[in-house]
Amino acid sequence: MDFDHLPSRPVVKSQFSAQEEWDRWLLENNFKTLVDQEGLTWNLVLDVQQLPNDLDRKQALWVTSFELSASVDAQTFISTGTLDPDEDSRLIALLGTKNVPLKMKPVVHEAKGEKEAKDIMMRVLPELRENIRKTALRETKRRLIGKWIDSQTQFGAKEAGRGW
Repeated sequence: MDFDHLPSRPVVKSQFSAQEEWDRWLLENNFKTLVDQEGLTWNLVLDVQQLPNDLDRKQALWVTSFELSASVDAQTFISTGTLDPDEDSRLIALLGTKNVPLKMKPVVHEAKGEKEAKDIMMRVLPELRENIRKTALRETKRRLIGKWIDSQTQFGAKEAGRGW
């Protein structure tokens, strides 16, 4: 190997070493949790599926899905600045001690092979972490809280003691 002209990417000598390198990269970069600008910790679920490719029957289609979710109580919403104790007192009372499940719409990417799917993940995961860290999600979280309360109360039906 010429040390004056080293390759820009790691040299992979076998499929096994390539898998080990990939596993090491995932472990070092810990993408299981992401923290947003307000300090709320989100769980990241990464799903990879191999599906039949309608355009090329000899090649599979790799679909990667990135989904953020969190289960948050009222105190955490207050501490991260999503809810204000004075202005949102009624909303906080409606939440009580229950955890609100927050779930973002999944980000889906398609690839024509395993290598392309890994390249997409190596590009998208750091971008996703950086975007979550820089983006204010306060209004999105407030909207998700409102939807959850609506689903729990069924527009007042449970509070009045009558179900649908």
